Amino acid sequence: NRILGEAFTYYKSAAGQGDANGLYNLGMCHLRGLGTPKDDPSAFNCFRAAAEKEHPEAINNIGLFFREGRVVERDLEMSAKWFEKSAEFDNPYGQYNFALALQSGEGVAKDETRAAALLSKAADGGCVEAVDAYGMALQKGRGVAENQEAAFRYFLRAAEAGYPPAMENLSTCYRFGKGVKADERRSMEWKIRSRAARGDRNAQAWLQQNAKRK
Repeated sequence: NRILGEAFTYYKSAAGQGDANGLYNLGMCHLRGLGTPKDDPSAFNCFRAAAEKEHPEAINNIGLFFREGRVVERDLEMSAKWFEKSAEFDNPYGQYNFALALQSGEGVAKDETRAAALLSKAADGGCVEAVDAYGMALQKGRGVAENQEAAFRYFLRAAEAGYPPAMENLSTCYRFGKGVKADERRSMEWKIRSRAARGDRNAQAWLQQNAKRK
């Protein structure tokens, strides 16, 4: 793709001048194979250079490399440190990932209360995964007072933003009447929506047919 190739060249030029955003974007190109072949080591190096310039998203991505053991040896303690650093810059994805580490005690002392507070912040910051995860915390009373109705609202928000796991959670809420009146049809519809969002063609066809009937 010519446009991706041009973008890669532009980011490479910006990165060469030490621009933090250029380094981060160049890293994303290497990571996803946009305008250049996929190259995890080059992506990591770009993120590391951007992280040294305090780029919050790059700092979060370094945490992901350590959590997954990509390029570097898997190190959950190191991963949690990078996520915490990103969270301190108010990066919603850093907050979300650090919250997950705190919830499970991966590489950091378990602290569900702090995790819930971070998930709430990340959700407000627009991280859809955090919107769903905070809904789960509310539903189960993990680090925050249990509130089924509020949990339902968070699931609905994330589901309407197109996040399949939230659609599954919403389906469960409707099925068992958690935070909302039980509704078998809506439960089934959100289940199908989650499958459609994941690329299931039968589910997509069902939704198209039923949308026409309404």
